Amino acid sequence: MAEPGGITRRTALKSAAGASIALAAALSPGLPAWARPILRAARIKGPGDLPDPRLPEGTETMPQIDHIVVVMMENHSFDNILGVLPEQARRGRPLDGLPVSHGQQVAFNLDAQGNKVYSAHAETPCQEDGVPSQAWNASHLSYDGGRNDGFVRASGPVAMRYYDDSDLPFTYSLAEHFPVGERYFCSCLAQTYRTSATC
Repeated sequence: MAEPGGITRRTALKSAAGASIALAAALSPGLPAWARPILRAARIKGPGDLPDPRLPEGTETMPQIDHIVVVMMENHSFDNILGVLPEQARRGRPLDGLPVSHGQQVAFNLDAQGNKVYSAHAETPCQEDGVPSQAWNASHLSYDGGRNDGFVRASGPVAMRYYDDSDLPFTYSLAEHFPVGERYFCSCLAQTYRTSATC
């Protein structure tokens, strides 16, 4: 909606943002360390921005890349499949995985009787049919109000099993050589509708 004088909220905000960025850029050599992230954030490109505004739209800037492949896994699947990646792969940055202390797994959930069930290497690369469950009730029991400690009660000890590079050498090789995004969570705490293969 236009304000008196033909100025909309959007144009006012754009003008203010532009002035802030220009001022920050002009002062950047003298900016204190705490203020520099603000300047970097102001320079982040948005949707529709060109990678290089000096080049015409559609200009290839990385012609050596033919394909981009994205593999997404549910959070618990990430733990089962790549949970020990930080311990087994040499990566340039830390990765959130299953915690280890002195070479021993320390992640655990309690079973229905209150016993600790620690994460452990899966006995077979074959997944049992239907477990661990990602169904609505099992997912909410696993989530346990944000504590994420109900996986064993929801699906049994199999929920705490993980695969390593001896089980999944190709997957671990990919994860060691290509970027790994972590902490992706579905907006709905329930099963994913997918096809699955069992041995």
